[in-house]
Amino acid sequence: MPACGATKPILCLLLLLTAFSAQAAFVVNSAEIYRIKQGYLLDADIDYQLNPRIREAIANGIAIVFLNTIELQQEKRFFNGLLPWTSTRWQKELRYEIRYLALSQQFTLRDLNQKSQTSFVSLNAALTTMGSLDSFKLPILPTEDVAHLSLRLRSSIDLRALPAPMQPGALISTKWHLTSPWVEAIWL
Repeated sequence: MPACGATKPILCLLLLLTAFSAQAAFVVNSAEIYRIKQGYLLDADIDYQLNPRIREAIANGIAIVFLNTIELQQEKRFFNGLLPWTSTRWQKELRYEIRYLALSQQFTLRDLNQKSQTSFVSLNAALTTMGSLDSFKLPILPTEDVAHLSLRLRSSIDLRALPAPMQPGALISTKWHLTSPWVEAIWL
């Protein structure tokens, strides 16, 4: 008898939710915004816990692209505050690529936005460096009053950047859908 028969829908739903929740292996530990004379800076710390499938792909020379998505949102209220409306004022994707080079036995971390590259002897060192977002300059804010502004951050793997033969399998496999939940930054 199949495990997900018509008599066991709740068990199937729990198994499905467990499978998806186990894949949230990226954690934004902190995100803080500091005011400087010319605007604001963002500091964030992201912990990348890769599953064996992703580690194996990197060890076999597959370049994995990670995305840090940052959104600045502004809340407005209409009808005497009864109807809240949130609009995205600004969005930025920070893209990083990690690749293992077998000949040199090193991991390279490329910042695809800044066009820079750094080499590491271990994958964990590359992940730690990538997870430390220090003094990222935010755009000029539309107002000095940040009470109605929120900045949130999320990290994920860009499955569209995988080699074409790997994309269909990665899109349907939950082992490739690693992402963090949205985390709102704290204004200091």
